Amino acid sequence: MVKQDYVIQASNQGPVLSLLPLQNRNGLQHFFGLKGNGSKPSDPLRGSTKTGSLDMEGDRVLKLRQVHSDRIRIHRKGEEVPFEDTEGHDGVVSDEKGLWLHVFTADCVPLLFYDPHREVGGAVHAGWRGSVAKISEKTIGTLQKEFGCHPEDLLVGIGPSIGPCCYEVGGEVLDKLASAFTDWESWVFKKDPQKSFLNLWEMNRRQLVKGGLREDHIFTTGLCTYCRPELFFSYRRDGPGMGKMVSGVMIHKGSGE
Repeated sequence: MVKQDYVIQASNQGPVLSLLPLQNRNGLQHFFGLKGNGSKPSDPLRGSTKTGSLDMEGDRVLKLRQVHSDRIRIHRKGEEVPFEDTEGHDGVVSDEKGLWLHVFTADCVPLLFYDPHREVGGAVHAGWRGSVAKISEKTIGTLQKEFGCHPEDLLVGIGPSIGPCCYEVGGEVLDKLASAFTDWESWVFKKDPQKSFLNLWEMNRRQLVKGGLREDHIFTTGLCTYCRPELFFSYRRDGPGMGKMVSGVMIHKGSGE
């Protein structure tokens, strides 16, 4: 998995991060959150290069009540945007233009989906439980079934999360991995016999490829939230009560019309 270039840019909600391969796509607007646009206020980033500006005002937002599941919400254009997600979901897909699809993370993996042909977007929150439940692969299946998307057309950005350098896991997680995957040891690394570290980026990348994505359509920053306290909140590092980053994707109004 090749790390992609990214830029930190200003927005009306604070600084955000964008992947260049996705930023240059017509019809798409996306961002991965930083401390400055999280659920708790923080000082603006200092010393960061901000390129361009992202306007996130004037559009509706569909937020999820995230429950560490593999449930994916389907929202079709013209439907009323729900005020509250009563059932709880960890992924959302939609063909509604001008609608931001949001997920919140603070070590878990945010994934943003885009089909430039069908003009469909998606946002997914994948922690270890969602990843074990194969939410990335299931999102592809949902896009195929509900919107007629072809997996080979999809583009996916994998945002910052806790990296394999820092994500030490114990027996509960390893047992779940072993029961769900035959190749699970290929994304678990042992620094010594007592310490195992999980690579959530690679775990989700493998699911995307298995679901039919082209490898050159998967992009990642390779940024670890635990390692970069100047940029990101981290549940593992900061403990309960810390902030969360919001990440989102939107299909432009007027695209394809």
